[in-house]
Amino acid sequence: MEYGMLVPLVPLTLIAVLVWYAAITFWFADTEPAPRYDPVATLRAITDAWRFDPPEPRDWYGVRGDHRRRSDVQMARIVSRYGFDDQDLGPTLGLRAQLVGGEVVTVPSVVTSRSERATPGSLIPIGVRSTSDGDEWSVVEDVKPAHVRRLILSHRLAEGLIDDSAHAVASTGRHETVAVRQLTPTGRMRAGHIEVTIHFDASHGRRQMTGFLRPHEVAAVRLGGTASGYVDDEGRWALGPTWY
Repeated sequence: MEYGMLVPLVPLTLIAVLVWYAAITFWFADTEPAPRYDPVATLRAITDAWRFDPPEPRDWYGVRGDHRRRSDVQMARIVSRYGFDDQDLGPTLGLRAQLVGGEVVTVPSVVTSRSERATPGSLIPIGVRSTSDGDEWSVVEDVKPAHVRRLILSHRLAEGLIDDSAHAVASTGRHETVAVRQLTPTGRMRAGHIEVTIHFDASHGRRQMTGFLRPHEVAAVRLGGTASGYVDDEGRWALGPTWY
């Protein structure tokens, strides 16, 4: 290529570089920085939630649905999640969730304003609904708190995370948040949970309860110094289920 032919390309190259620089500058100026992850605040939020009975899924997950009739509701454990844009709903979340027994199902088109809570390992109530394209799994958003508690306990019983005695105490007992004096892992693991023994002070002296927690919940107990438990009229204690 001759020198005379290169001369017109110089200003064009400079213009292209300036346009590229301006575009990058405006993009960064218009983009909000990613929120900083605060592990302490996250773990404290977990223990704060244990002070109350589980809320309705629509409140906890910010789920909104179409209220179409569904089959029997059951708890499933989230395995993975993916995002996509729905033509009618906008930014939407899809879930893959594992039922008791190991079957993994897809839960499409989950519209949620609290997607940070729909994380792998969390429980979510789902059911089958009928659509024009056939049956599909969907989140059941209008489950009452008392029903949510029963569903969670039944799911934990089926997974072997609580026994019949603990199930009975947690089903009928009084919800309490206890101050933890000592937490000791037993060495047993099941379904991604760690079995621990928690020692705490109760009205009738030092007590203990043993149960399964997820690893990040063990960290939350160690950091926050509190745990969720249930006590019945006979003074029997059970380590409370960790909501969702």
